[in-house]
Amino acid sequence: MALIGWDCQIAPGADTDLALRQMVAACLRQIVPNAQAIAAGVANPEHLHQLRIGLRGLRSALHVFSDWSSAVAPDWQPRLGEVFIQLGRTRDRDMLQASVLPDLRAVHAPLAELPPAPPRDLLARDVLNHPDCTQLFRDLIAFADGSLLPSRTSPKQSRKRLRQAAGARFAHLHRQLLRDAKAYPQLNEVQRHRVRKRLKRLRYGVELLASVFPKGAVKPYLAHLQPAQAILGQYNDLVVAEQVFKQQLPADPRAWFALGWIAARQAALRQDASRALIRLARAPTFW
Repeated sequence: MALIGWDCQIAPGADTDLALRQMVAACLRQIVPNAQAIAAGVANPEHLHQLRIGLRGLRSALHVFSDWSSAVAPDWQPRLGEVFIQLGRTRDRDMLQASVLPDLRAVHAPLAELPPAPPRDLLARDVLNHPDCTQLFRDLIAFADGSLLPSRTSPKQSRKRLRQAAGARFAHLHRQLLRDAKAYPQLNEVQRHRVRKRLKRLRYGVELLASVFPKGAVKPYLAHLQPAQAILGQYNDLVVAEQVFKQQLPADPRAWFALGWIAARQAALRQDASRALIRLARAPTFW
């Protein structure tokens, strides 16, 4: 059974180093059971989905907070990125089969099928069973084991400093999204993808450090953040679908219908995304 979500409780006396180790440990609690199911060949698409969520949280924590610990290896991020990309090839096909293709069939698109998977695509099981991937997870587990270290300062002082350190990172990401919000419809696809990554890093960072802040303070902010991420995710699904049907176009002109439908949906979602980002940018902050 897939493990959904994470419960990250930062120790009351944790400094930044210990907090990062505990964030990594929380992400691994989601990653490892799902990865084991996939590697053993007993998984379904939901295992892969939940594994990728855990990896996003882990990559976000390391991207935003890596300087909180001198024990973070500089090659973890690129190695995790490669694993994520390889797993994404399988996930993209599952996503298209579950969402975009049914919508195309509902409007009687003449072409609503995927081409055969390219031979270069690795099965998720092969990716996770590769020795390099196994060693990477061992290194991360060893780092997370440091979350069992005792706290080194008084809980009250540590919590205040940790809130200040986390708040500075959240404020930086929030300001970037504020700049992106109104310009979103005019951005190119590379820039829109960057906005989505910032939004995900902010969300996962906030969720992983929620226990550091007063109870109930984080939830109203997430209520603005999550809808924006959902819309940007839908838009990204259409970008993936567009690439797939463009690749089919030379051999099958029926792909033009799908591409026209995708373009119309993208235009509507760009406006929806801009409005959701503006609402987020105006949301009261908790840090």
